[in-house]
Amino acid sequence: MSSELRLAELREKYLFKPGRLDRDRVDEVERRFEELVSEFKRQKIRLRPDEGRLMELAFYTAALALDVAHSQLRRIYAEVTAVRDAAREAAEGRGDWEEVVARLGRARVTLAYATGRADSRSFERLHEVLDEAMRRATGIVEGDAEDGVKLRAVEALHFLMESIIAFHRFLGAR
Repeated sequence: MSSELRLAELREKYLFKPGRLDRDRVDEVERRFEELVSEFKRQKIRLRPDEGRLMELAFYTAALALDVAHSQLRRIYAEVTAVRDAAREAAEGRGDWEEVVARLGRARVTLAYATGRADSRSFERLHEVLDEAMRRATGIVEGDAEDGVKLRAVEALHFLMESIIAFHRFLGAR
């Protein structure tokens, strides 16, 4: 796929109707999702907002999470936003990075709880992507990187979550 997603074409190609994947295309969507997750876990897709494949990963994650309630995604998004806000404060010297790590931990717990309650394959896929992104962001924040690098990692996590929510709505999810 090119670095530029053709969203309307993808929506037309994969959806039976808004909020429902075409049954004949589910295997294709799952296959592409698995390829992207594999690349992400092997760090061939970097946790950076300017990484085009990160947005593609968000699209396919949202496509496979159409049965996940939008409110569940918003709850996780609120936690990720709190992480981003704490990171901004730490980068400006008004907070510390230990608070960011603590908030990342809380976000992972919220994600795990929501995954356990949902008991669906769709949420497990969402968990797989977001947990990997949160683990990576935590590793960067706990490391010796400069504040700007730490902030960019957290901003990328926020961008990923925001993209998933946007694509989820774009695809007509409930």
